Amino acid sequence: AVPVDGVRDPQAGALDAAVRRAPVALPAGWSLRSVVGITPSQGDGTCQQVLTLYAPAGEPLAAGYLAVYLKAPGCPTPAATGSARFTAGANVGWIGQDGAATIGGLTVDGVSLRFRTTLAERDLARVLATWGPLPA
Repeated sequence: AVPVDGVRDPQAGALDAAVRRAPVALPAGWSLRSVVGITPSQGDGTCQQVLTLYAPAGEPLAAGYLAVYLKAPGCPTPAATGSARFTAGANVGWIGQDGAATIGGLTVDGVSLRFRTTLAERDLARVLATWGPLPA
């Protein structure tokens, strides 16, 4: 992972602008902590991705986190077994549990994303409702 303190992963910058996105309404005190570009050969073999990690600024990830993998348009994020429907603003997808973490997937303006987080579902729905470009 590449810390976002003025440093960008060059590979992430080379990927499609559609996957270089970020949620607009992070929880108070949270910030973008890292950005990693993932080529198809490094990921699932079919799609380029950008991994973004958000957490409370200056705190260890044990204090909370939101990891988001954004996939290029046309790359699906299949629902996990036992998952439920999930809505975040106009974005629709699925949500489930994996141990203590909440997992899920959404489609945002044609971009498929999956997430893993410690956020409560209500807070997660607010955070994932509105998206913009990754900060420069």
